[in-house]
Amino acid sequence: MAATMTTAITVVWALNLAALVLMWRQRRRHSVLDLWVMIVLVAWLFDIALSSMLNHGRFDLGFYAGRTYGLVASGVVLFALLFENGRLHAQTVRALAGARYQHLLVVQKSAQLNDANERLEQRVAARTAQLSASNRDLRREVEERVRAERALQASREELREIAAISASAREAEQRRIARELHDELAQTLATLKNDLEWLLDHVPQEDAPLARKIAAMHALARGAVTATRRIASDLRPLMLDDLGFAAAMQWLVEDFRHRHGMACTLRVEPSELQLDEPYATAVFRIAQEALANVARHAAASSATVELVYRDETIALTIRDDGAGFDPGAPRKSGSFGLVGLRERAYLVGGTLRIDTTLGVGTKVEVDIPVASAHVAIAHDGRGTSR
Repeated sequence: MAATMTTAITVVWALNLAALVLMWRQRRRHSVLDLWVMIVLVAWLFDIALSSMLNHGRFDLGFYAGRTYGLVASGVVLFALLFENGRLHAQTVRALAGARYQHLLVVQKSAQLNDANERLEQRVAARTAQLSASNRDLRREVEERVRAERALQASREELREIAAISASAREAEQRRIARELHDELAQTLATLKNDLEWLLDHVPQEDAPLARKIAAMHALARGAVTATRRIASDLRPLMLDDLGFAAAMQWLVEDFRHRHGMACTLRVEPSELQLDEPYATAVFRIAQEALANVARHAAASSATVELVYRDETIALTIRDDGAGFDPGAPRKSGSFGLVGLRERAYLVGGTLRIDTTLGVGTKVEVDIPVASAHVAIAHDGRGTSR
């Protein structure tokens, strides 16, 4: 019986000791409850040990030892609780002080933040007012600029309409004057030249001074006929009205070759292309002025004129192998050649492009939309090169 009790007491004591060791070796920080349980376990271990040792004697000293141990254990527990209470109070005081400091710091920072926000809002309000005023001024300037641009655009459109009307009237007047020069003055001068030839053939041989005078008058009449026809052709090539557009373009190229002694070729596709007004006159004048610029400024040895009608668009190209020019250079005073070409193209809804290289030459390209109703094409549709 005694051995069995000893074994039981030993097992209970060992289990309590193991529980105490396990609680002590926990990785987390011990709480007040953990300390209380460990104190109870220690007291329980001492209680079991003292009871086992003192209750085996002849005299029953366990009762007194238990009372003494209870007082000691109670004192230890009370001391531990008081110590823990003081430590917790100190921690609480420190925590409250820290919280109070943090609260004051938060209040201070909040006040600073509110002050900064107020200053920022004031600056933002002032800046917003400035921006609003600037936006109003800018909007007013933009509106004024838009109105000015619209007025300028309208003025340009009016000027171009006036220019178109003026060009049409000028062409009509030049056509009339050219027709009168050709049909009346040139014919009259030709008749006078023929009469002078008759007089020169019938003048007496012994009247040499009279023959010389008639010969001089005949030369003047012949020169006047040539000059009249040239002036009439410059004003308005009558073949543009009499023979059509393709023949007029051929005459233009041949006349350019004869006047300036420069090689010039023409390619028309389709070969017998005919245009209605105002497209025929516009294309003819653009080609005429472009060739005049080649003769005056390009110092070229040859030029080509290409005229192609495709996809309801007239593509006119004039090339030369001359000196070229700098497109960015300032325009010479009184020089309006390129401006005139561009305006002529614009008046019939076309666009003009210039590609030039110094020392290589210049290419002028004009694209004019022309509906098929204003175009007559030969049946063979073949191109021609002259």
